[in-house]
Amino acid sequence: MHLYELLRSSMRLWYARMLTYAPTTPSPRTSPTTTVGIGDPDHVLVIGNGPLHGWGVASHGVSVVGHLGRDLWTRTSRPTRVDLVGDERMTAASATAWVNGRIDERYDAVVVALGMNDALRLEPVDRWAASLDRLLDDIRAHVDLATPIVLVEPPRIRAYVMARGLLGVIAEHHARRLVDVLHRAAERSSRITVIPAPVERFEADRPLGSSEGYRHWAAQLGERLAPVLDAVRTARPAHPAVAAAEHDWAGTARALESAVAPSGDDALQGVTRRAQEYFGVALAAVNLVDGGRTWFVAETGGAPVSAPSELTYCATTVAQDAPLVVPDAQRDARFRDNPFLDVVQLPFYAGVPLHGTDGRAIGTLCLLDSEAHDSGFAPVADLQRYADEAEVLLQAMEGPAPHESARAVPTPQTV
Repeated sequence: MHLYELLRSSMRLWYARMLTYAPTTPSPRTSPTTTVGIGDPDHVLVIGNGPLHGWGVASHGVSVVGHLGRDLWTRTSRPTRVDLVGDERMTAASATAWVNGRIDERYDAVVVALGMNDALRLEPVDRWAASLDRLLDDIRAHVDLATPIVLVEPPRIRAYVMARGLLGVIAEHHARRLVDVLHRAAERSSRITVIPAPVERFEADRPLGSSEGYRHWAAQLGERLAPVLDAVRTARPAHPAVAAAEHDWAGTARALESAVAPSGDDALQGVTRRAQEYFGVALAAVNLVDGGRTWFVAETGGAPVSAPSELTYCATTVAQDAPLVVPDAQRDARFRDNPFLDVVQLPFYAGVPLHGTDGRAIGTLCLLDSEAHDSGFAPVADLQRYADEAEVLLQAMEGPAPHESARAVPTPQTV
Protein backbone atom coordinates (compact mmCIF):
# COMPACT_ATOMS: atom_id res chain seq x y z
CA MET A 1 0.00 0.00 0.00
CA HIS A 2 1.22 3.50 -0.80
CA LEU A 3 1.34 5.79 2.22
CA TYR A 4 -1.21 8.24 0.79
CA GLU A 5 -3.79 5.45 0.62
CA LEU A 6 -4.20 5.73 4.38
CA LEU A 7 -6.42 8.70 3.48
CA ARG A 8 -8.90 6.47 1.61
CA SER A 9 -11.73 6.76 4.16
CA SER A 10 -11.37 10.54 4.30
CA MET A 11 -11.30 10.82 0.51
CA ARG A 12 -14.48 8.76 0.19
CA LEU A 13 -16.31 10.96 2.66
CA TRP A 14 -15.01 14.06 0.85
CA TYR A 15 -16.32 12.73 -2.46
CA ALA A 16 -19.70 11.83 -0.96
CA ARG A 17 -19.99 15.37 0.40
CA MET A 18 -19.23 16.74 -3.07
CA LEU A 19 -22.22 14.80 -4.38
CA THR A 20 -24.42 16.61 -1.88
CA TYR A 21 -23.95 19.76 -3.96
CA ALA A 22 -25.76 18.04 -6.83
CA PRO A 23 -29.17 19.61 -6.05
CA THR A 24 -27.80 23.08 -6.81
CA THR A 25 -25.92 22.08 -9.97
CA PRO A 26 -27.81 21.43 -13.24
CA SER A 27 -27.34 17.98 -14.73
CA PRO A 28 -29.10 16.26 -17.64
CA ARG A 29 -32.33 14.39 -16.99
CA THR A 30 -33.19 13.92 -20.68
CA SER A 31 -32.58 10.85 -22.84
CA PRO A 32 -28.86 9.96 -22.92
CA THR A 33 -29.13 9.14 -26.62
CA THR A 34 -28.44 11.40 -29.58
CA THR A 35 -29.24 10.44 -33.19
CA VAL A 36 -28.00 12.74 -35.94
CA GLY A 37 -29.06 12.27 -39.56
CA ILE A 38 -31.40 9.82 -41.26
CA GLY A 39 -30.54 6.29 -42.30
CA ASP A 40 -28.34 3.48 -41.01
CA PRO A 41 -26.16 5.19 -38.38
CA ASP A 42 -22.73 4.55 -36.97
CA HIS A 43 -23.70 3.27 -33.54
CA VAL A 44 -21.44 4.24 -30.63
CA LEU A 45 -21.82 3.21 -26.99
CA VAL A 46 -20.13 5.45 -24.41
CA ILE A 47 -19.76 4.13 -20.86
CA GLY A 48 -18.51 6.60 -18.33
CA ASN A 49 -18.64 9.23 -15.64
CA GLY A 50 -16.75 12.44 -14.94
CA PRO A 51 -17.25 14.92 -17.84
CA LEU A 52 -19.69 12.50 -19.48
CA HIS A 53 -22.18 13.06 -16.67
CA GLY A 54 -22.84 16.59 -17.90
CA TRP A 55 -22.63 18.71 -14.75
CA GLY A 56 -23.67 22.28 -15.51
CA VAL A 57 -26.14 21.59 -18.36
CA ALA A 58 -29.74 20.40 -18.25
CA SER A 59 -29.88 18.34 -21.45
CA HIS A 60 -27.75 15.63 -23.00
CA GLY A 61 -28.27 17.44 -26.29
CA VAL A 62 -25.61 19.93 -25.15
CA SER A 63 -23.50 17.54 -23.08
CA VAL A 64 -20.70 15.37 -24.48
CA VAL A 65 -23.26 12.90 -25.89
CA GLY A 66 -25.04 15.46 -28.05
CA HIS A 67 -21.91 17.22 -29.22
CA LEU A 68 -20.16 13.94 -30.00
CA GLY A 69 -23.01 12.79 -32.22
CA ARG A 70 -22.91 16.02 -34.22
CA ASP A 71 -19.11 16.06 -34.39
CA LEU A 72 -18.94 12.50 -35.76
CA TRP A 73 -21.67 13.26 -38.30
CA THR A 74 -19.62 16.21 -39.54
CA ARG A 75 -16.41 14.20 -39.76
CA THR A 76 -17.82 11.04 -41.38
CA SER A 77 -20.78 12.46 -43.35
CA ARG A 78 -22.80 9.50 -42.02
CA PRO A 79 -25.75 9.35 -39.63
CA THR A 80 -24.58 8.77 -36.07
CA ARG A 81 -26.22 7.44 -32.93
CA VAL A 82 -24.47 7.84 -29.57
CA ASP A 83 -25.79 6.10 -26.44
CA LEU A 84 -24.48 6.94 -22.99
CA VAL A 85 -24.58 4.47 -20.12
CA GLY A 86 -23.34 6.04 -16.96
CA ASP A 87 -23.65 8.56 -14.21
CA GLU A 88 -21.29 10.40 -11.88
CA ARG A 89 -22.09 7.77 -9.24
CA MET A 90 -21.10 4.86 -11.49
CA THR A 91 -17.71 3.37 -10.61
CA ALA A 92 -15.68 0.64 -12.26
CA ALA A 93 -16.98 -1.77 -9.60
CA SER A 94 -20.61 -1.05 -10.46
CA ALA A 95 -20.20 -0.50 -14.23
CA THR A 96 -21.12 -4.07 -15.19
CA ALA A 97 -24.47 -3.64 -13.46
CA TRP A 98 -25.04 -0.35 -15.29
CA VAL A 99 -24.46 -1.90 -18.73
CA ASN A 100 -26.39 -5.11 -17.99
CA GLY A 101 -28.89 -5.67 -20.80
CA ARG A 102 -27.95 -2.45 -22.57
CA ILE A 103 -25.27 -3.62 -24.99
CA ASP A 104 -25.45 -5.81 -28.09
CA GLU A 105 -23.88 -6.46 -31.49
CA ARG A 106 -25.29 -3.28 -33.07
CA TYR A 107 -22.45 -1.15 -31.71
CA ASP A 108 -19.69 -0.17 -34.11
CA ALA A 109 -17.46 1.08 -31.28
CA VAL A 110 -17.54 1.10 -27.49
CA VAL A 111 -15.90 3.94 -25.58
CA VAL A 112 -15.11 3.48 -21.88
CA ALA A 113 -14.25 6.63 -19.92
CA LEU A 114 -14.02 5.64 -16.26
CA GLY A 115 -11.66 6.47 -13.44
CA MET A 116 -12.35 10.00 -12.30
CA ASN A 117 -14.47 9.16 -9.27
CA ASP A 118 -12.42 6.04 -8.57
CA ALA A 119 -9.31 8.22 -8.41
CA LEU A 120 -11.07 10.73 -6.16
CA ARG A 121 -12.12 7.91 -3.84
CA LEU A 122 -8.69 6.19 -3.96
CA GLU A 123 -10.14 2.89 -5.16
CA PRO A 124 -7.46 0.20 -4.63
CA VAL A 125 -5.59 -0.33 -7.89
CA ASP A 126 -5.88 -4.12 -7.86
CA ARG A 127 -9.61 -3.91 -7.20
CA TRP A 128 -9.99 -1.33 -9.98
CA ALA A 129 -8.10 -3.58 -12.40
CA ALA A 130 -10.36 -6.54 -11.56
CA SER A 131 -13.49 -4.40 -12.05
CA LEU A 132 -12.22 -3.13 -15.41
CA ASP A 133 -11.51 -6.69 -16.54
CA ARG A 134 -15.05 -7.75 -15.63
CA LEU A 135 -16.48 -4.86 -17.61
CA LEU A 136 -14.33 -5.56 -20.66
CA ASP A 137 -15.24 -9.26 -20.55
CA ASP A 138 -18.91 -8.32 -20.45
CA ILE A 139 -18.55 -5.93 -23.39
CA ARG A 140 -16.69 -8.49 -25.50
CA ALA A 141 -19.33 -11.12 -24.71
CA HIS A 142 -22.09 -9.01 -26.23
CA VAL A 143 -20.64 -7.03 -29.14
CA ASP A 144 -19.34 -8.31 -32.47
CA LEU A 145 -15.86 -9.83 -32.38
CA ALA A 146 -14.53 -7.02 -34.55
CA THR A 147 -15.99 -4.15 -32.52
CA PRO A 148 -13.19 -1.89 -31.26
CA ILE A 149 -13.07 -0.79 -27.63
CA VAL A 150 -11.57 2.61 -26.87
CA LEU A 151 -10.43 3.31 -23.30
CA VAL A 152 -10.16 6.99 -22.36
CA GLU A 153 -7.71 7.97 -19.66
CA PRO A 154 -9.16 9.79 -16.62
CA PRO A 155 -9.25 13.57 -17.07
CA ARG A 156 -6.94 16.02 -15.32
CA ILE A 157 -8.60 15.96 -11.93
CA ARG A 158 -6.93 19.15 -10.68
CA ALA A 159 -8.51 21.05 -13.57
CA TYR A 160 -11.81 20.84 -11.71
CA VAL A 161 -12.56 23.51 -9.16
CA MET A 162 -13.55 21.11 -6.38
CA ALA A 163 -10.20 19.26 -6.62
CA ARG A 164 -7.59 22.00 -6.69
CA GLY A 165 -6.37 21.51 -3.13
CA LEU A 166 -4.16 18.87 -1.53
CA LEU A 167 -6.77 16.12 -1.90
CA GLY A 168 -6.91 16.86 -5.62
CA VAL A 169 -3.14 16.41 -5.85
CA ILE A 170 -3.47 13.01 -4.21
CA ALA A 171 -6.32 11.99 -6.51
CA GLU A 172 -4.33 13.10 -9.56
CA HIS A 173 -1.42 10.91 -8.52
CA HIS A 174 -3.75 7.95 -7.98
CA ALA A 175 -5.34 8.50 -11.41
CA ARG A 176 -1.92 8.00 -13.06
CA ARG A 177 -1.74 4.57 -11.46
CA LEU A 178 -5.18 3.75 -12.89
CA VAL A 179 -3.94 4.83 -16.33
CA ASP A 180 -1.24 2.17 -16.10
CA VAL A 181 -4.01 -0.42 -15.66
CA LEU A 182 -5.71 0.79 -18.85
CA HIS A 183 -2.52 0.38 -20.87
CA ARG A 184 -1.94 -3.11 -19.50
CA ALA A 185 -5.47 -4.05 -20.60
CA ALA A 186 -4.74 -2.75 -24.11
CA GLU A 187 -1.52 -4.75 -24.30
CA ARG A 188 -3.54 -7.94 -23.80
CA SER A 189 -6.01 -7.32 -26.65
CA SER A 190 -5.64 -5.96 -30.18
CA ARG A 191 -9.26 -4.78 -30.02
CA ILE A 192 -8.50 -2.29 -27.24
CA THR A 193 -6.97 1.15 -27.73
CA VAL A 194 -6.13 3.70 -25.04
CA ILE A 195 -6.37 7.40 -25.80
CA PRO A 196 -5.52 10.43 -23.65
CA ALA A 197 -8.36 12.26 -21.96
CA PRO A 198 -9.50 15.30 -23.95
CA VAL A 199 -8.34 18.60 -22.50
CA GLU A 200 -11.11 20.39 -20.62
CA ARG A 201 -12.23 23.93 -21.35
CA PHE A 202 -14.12 25.78 -18.61
CA GLU A 203 -16.02 29.05 -18.68
CA ALA A 204 -15.23 31.41 -15.82
CA ASP A 205 -18.82 31.54 -14.57
CA ARG A 206 -19.48 27.80 -15.11
CA PRO A 207 -16.53 25.98 -13.56
CA LEU A 208 -18.26 22.57 -13.37
CA GLY A 209 -19.14 22.36 -17.05
CA SER A 210 -20.92 24.08 -19.93
CA SER A 211 -22.14 23.36 -23.44
CA GLU A 212 -19.08 25.02 -24.99
CA GLY A 213 -16.75 23.04 -22.76
CA TYR A 214 -18.46 19.77 -23.66
CA ARG A 215 -18.36 20.65 -27.36
CA HIS A 216 -14.59 21.11 -27.05
CA TRP A 217 -14.24 17.79 -25.18
CA ALA A 218 -16.40 15.94 -27.75
CA ALA A 219 -14.45 17.36 -30.70
CA GLN A 220 -11.21 15.89 -29.37
CA LEU A 221 -12.89 12.54 -28.79
CA GLY A 222 -14.53 12.65 -32.22
CA GLU A 223 -11.19 13.25 -33.90
CA ARG A 224 -9.95 9.95 -32.45
CA LEU A 225 -13.16 8.01 -33.08
CA ALA A 226 -13.93 9.00 -36.67
CA PRO A 227 -11.08 6.94 -38.26
CA VAL A 228 -12.08 3.96 -36.11
CA LEU A 229 -15.66 4.17 -37.35
CA ASP A 230 -14.53 4.62 -40.96
CA ALA A 231 -12.61 1.35 -40.75
CA VAL A 232 -15.52 -0.52 -39.16
CA ARG A 233 -18.08 0.84 -41.60
CA THR A 234 -16.38 -0.67 -44.62
CA ALA A 235 -16.76 -4.18 -43.24
CA ARG A 236 -20.16 -4.38 -41.59
CA PRO A 237 -23.69 -5.00 -42.93
CA ALA A 238 -26.58 -2.66 -42.25
CA HIS A 239 -27.79 -2.48 -38.66
CA PRO A 240 -31.14 -3.97 -37.68
CA ALA A 241 -33.71 -1.42 -36.58
CA VAL A 242 -33.49 -0.35 -32.93
CA ALA A 243 -36.58 -1.48 -31.06
CA ALA A 244 -38.51 1.11 -29.11
CA ALA A 245 -38.06 1.01 -25.35
CA GLU A 246 -40.73 -0.92 -23.48
CA HIS A 247 -41.69 -0.81 -19.82
CA ASP A 248 -43.25 -3.32 -17.49
CA TRP A 249 -45.80 -0.92 -16.00
CA ALA A 250 -48.29 1.02 -18.11
CA GLY A 251 -47.55 4.36 -16.44
CA THR A 252 -43.75 4.32 -16.53
CA ALA A 253 -43.34 6.21 -19.81
CA ARG A 254 -45.69 8.97 -18.66
CA ALA A 255 -44.01 9.21 -15.25
CA LEU A 256 -40.59 9.52 -16.89
CA GLU A 257 -41.89 12.17 -19.27
CA SER A 258 -43.12 14.16 -16.30
CA ALA A 259 -39.81 13.70 -14.48
CA VAL A 260 -37.75 15.33 -17.25
CA ALA A 261 -40.07 18.34 -17.53
CA PRO A 262 -38.43 21.57 -16.28
CA SER A 263 -40.16 21.44 -12.89
CA GLY A 264 -40.97 17.75 -12.78
CA ASP A 265 -44.38 16.64 -11.56
CA ASP A 266 -45.30 19.31 -9.02
CA ALA A 267 -47.62 17.03 -7.05
CA LEU A 268 -45.12 14.16 -6.74
CA GLN A 269 -42.30 16.58 -6.01
CA GLY A 270 -44.48 18.10 -3.32
CA VAL A 271 -44.90 14.72 -1.63
CA THR A 272 -41.15 14.12 -1.56
CA ARG A 273 -40.40 17.63 -0.28
CA ARG A 274 -42.88 17.29 2.57
CA ALA A 275 -41.58 13.83 3.46
CA GLN A 276 -38.01 15.09 3.53
CA GLU A 277 -38.92 18.01 5.77
CA TYR A 278 -41.04 15.91 8.13
CA PHE A 279 -38.38 13.26 8.70
CA GLY A 280 -35.36 15.57 8.38
CA VAL A 281 -33.38 13.34 6.01
CA ALA A 282 -30.91 14.04 3.22
CA LEU A 283 -33.11 12.71 0.41
CA ALA A 284 -36.69 11.62 -0.21
CA ALA A 285 -37.76 10.09 -3.52
CA VAL A 286 -40.51 8.38 -5.47
CA ASN A 287 -39.05 5.55 -7.55
CA LEU A 288 -40.28 3.13 -10.18
CA VAL A 289 -38.55 -0.25 -10.42
CA ASP A 290 -38.99 -1.18 -14.07
CA GLY A 291 -36.95 -2.88 -16.79
CA GLY A 292 -34.00 -3.64 -14.55
CA ARG A 293 -33.73 0.03 -13.56
CA THR A 294 -34.79 2.08 -10.56
CA TRP A 295 -36.09 5.36 -11.98
CA PHE A 296 -36.15 8.42 -9.71
CA VAL A 297 -39.32 10.07 -10.98
CA ALA A 298 -39.47 12.60 -8.14
CA GLU A 299 -36.75 13.44 -5.63
CA THR A 300 -35.57 16.26 -3.45
CA GLY A 301 -32.19 16.63 -5.15
CA GLY A 302 -29.03 14.69 -5.75
CA ALA A 303 -30.41 11.42 -7.12
CA PRO A 304 -29.49 10.17 -10.60
CA VAL A 305 -32.11 9.74 -13.32
CA SER A 306 -31.90 6.00 -12.78
CA ALA A 307 -29.65 3.30 -11.41
CA PRO A 308 -29.43 -0.47 -11.88
CA SER A 309 -32.11 -2.06 -9.71
CA GLU A 310 -29.71 -4.66 -8.40
CA LEU A 311 -27.76 -1.84 -6.73
CA THR A 312 -30.67 -0.05 -5.04
CA TYR A 313 -32.49 -0.54 -1.77
CA CYS A 314 -35.82 -0.01 -3.52
CA ALA A 315 -35.59 -3.17 -5.61
CA THR A 316 -35.61 -5.17 -2.36
CA THR A 317 -38.65 -3.24 -1.11
CA VAL A 318 -40.55 -3.97 -4.34
CA ALA A 319 -39.48 -7.62 -4.46
CA GLN A 320 -40.77 -8.28 -0.95
CA ASP A 321 -43.78 -5.97 -1.42
CA ALA A 322 -43.43 -4.79 2.15
CA PRO A 323 -41.86 -1.83 3.95
CA LEU A 324 -38.10 -2.00 4.39
CA VAL A 325 -36.02 -0.15 7.00
CA VAL A 326 -32.22 -0.36 6.86
CA PRO A 327 -30.80 1.37 9.95
CA ASP A 328 -27.20 1.09 8.74
CA ALA A 329 -26.25 -0.45 5.39
CA GLN A 330 -22.70 -1.07 6.60
CA ARG A 331 -24.08 -3.54 9.13
CA ASP A 332 -26.52 -5.21 6.75
CA ALA A 333 -25.16 -8.18 4.78
CA ARG A 334 -27.49 -7.41 1.86
CA PHE A 335 -26.02 -3.97 1.23
CA ARG A 336 -22.65 -3.49 2.92
CA ASP A 337 -20.63 -4.53 -0.16
CA ASN A 338 -22.81 -2.65 -2.63
CA PRO A 339 -20.51 -0.43 -4.77
CA PHE A 340 -23.25 2.11 -5.60
CA LEU A 341 -24.19 2.62 -1.95
CA ASP A 342 -20.51 2.88 -1.09
CA VAL A 343 -20.29 5.88 -3.43
CA VAL A 344 -23.38 7.78 -2.29
CA GLN A 345 -22.74 7.18 1.44
CA LEU A 346 -26.42 7.07 2.43
CA PRO A 347 -26.47 4.22 4.95
CA PHE A 348 -29.98 4.79 6.31
CA TYR A 349 -32.98 3.77 4.21
CA ALA A 350 -36.71 3.50 4.81
CA GLY A 351 -39.05 2.64 1.97
CA VAL A 352 -42.69 1.73 1.45
CA PRO A 353 -43.89 -0.04 -1.73
CA LEU A 354 -46.20 1.72 -4.19
CA HIS A 355 -48.71 -0.22 -6.28
CA GLY A 356 -50.40 0.02 -9.65
CA THR A 357 -54.15 -0.32 -10.02
CA ASP A 358 -53.73 -4.08 -10.41
CA GLY A 359 -52.18 -4.32 -6.95
CA ARG A 360 -48.67 -5.11 -8.19
CA ALA A 361 -45.75 -3.35 -6.48
CA ILE A 362 -44.18 -0.96 -9.01
CA GLY A 363 -41.96 1.31 -6.95
CA THR A 364 -41.41 2.99 -3.62
CA LEU A 365 -41.55 6.15 -1.63
CA CYS A 366 -38.29 6.18 0.26
CA LEU A 367 -36.06 8.15 2.60
CA LEU A 368 -32.25 8.10 2.65
CA ASP A 369 -29.88 9.77 5.05
CA SER A 370 -26.15 10.30 5.39
CA GLU A 371 -26.15 9.01 8.95
CA ALA A 372 -27.22 5.66 10.38
CA HIS A 373 -30.29 5.70 12.64
CA ASP A 374 -32.14 3.22 14.78
CA SER A 375 -35.04 1.29 13.25
CA GLY A 376 -37.65 3.57 14.82
CA PHE A 377 -36.23 6.80 13.39
CA ALA A 378 -38.81 6.90 10.56
CA PRO A 379 -42.01 5.15 11.70
CA VAL A 380 -43.48 3.17 8.83
CA ALA A 381 -47.00 4.33 9.68
CA ASP A 382 -45.95 7.96 9.19
CA LEU A 383 -44.11 7.16 5.95
CA GLN A 384 -47.14 5.24 4.68
CA ARG A 385 -49.24 8.44 4.70
CA TYR A 386 -46.91 10.02 2.15
CA ALA A 387 -46.74 6.78 0.17
CA ASP A 388 -50.53 6.69 -0.11
CA GLU A 389 -50.48 10.15 -1.70
CA ALA A 390 -47.74 9.17 -4.13
CA GLU A 391 -49.52 5.94 -5.07
CA VAL A 392 -52.69 7.78 -6.07
CA LEU A 393 -50.69 10.19 -8.22
CA LEU A 394 -48.81 7.36 -9.95
CA GLN A 395 -51.95 5.32 -10.61
CA ALA A 396 -53.41 8.34 -12.43
CA MET A 397 -50.53 8.02 -14.91
CA GLU A 398 -51.57 4.56 -16.10
CA GLY A 399 -53.80 6.05 -18.80
CA PRO A 400 -52.43 7.54 -22.06
CA ALA A 401 -50.53 10.79 -21.83
CA PRO A 402 -52.60 13.85 -22.80
CA HIS A 403 -50.12 14.79 -25.53
CA GLU A 404 -46.93 13.62 -27.21
CA SER A 405 -43.65 15.05 -25.87
CA ALA A 406 -40.25 15.08 -27.54
CA ARG A 407 -38.71 15.09 -24.09
CA ALA A 408 -40.04 11.66 -23.15
CA VAL A 409 -37.18 9.53 -21.86
CA PRO A 410 -37.86 6.45 -24.06
CA THR A 411 -37.62 8.49 -27.27
CA PRO A 412 -34.12 9.03 -28.69
CA GLN A 413 -33.12 12.64 -29.21
CA THR A 414 -32.88 13.35 -32.94
CA VAL A 415 -31.00 16.31 -34.36
